[in-house]
Amino acid sequence: MKTRSALQALAGWVTPFLVCTGLLFSSFSTTAQPTGTQTVGAGSDYTTFTATIADLDLPGVGGGGMTFNVLAGHRVIYKKR
Repeated sequence: MKTRSALQALAGWVTPFLVCTGLLFSSFSTTAQPTGTQTVGAGSDYTTFTATIADLDLPGVGGGGMTFNVLAGHRVIYKKR
């Protein structure tokens, strides 16, 4: 019967434990709350209002507040439900 050393026994559970712990902590990423002046329109900070709201949904607005400038000619089409 082959016996395992203490180091081999330890290595058997340490690697999966460290991988799981790393994955757990990497999922706790934090995002800074947006502040300042942002522009909505093609080729700017946000291309759509949907993207703007999605970015603010989780972290909220930072303490300095936020101002949105909408580019001239930017169109929003709402569909009736």
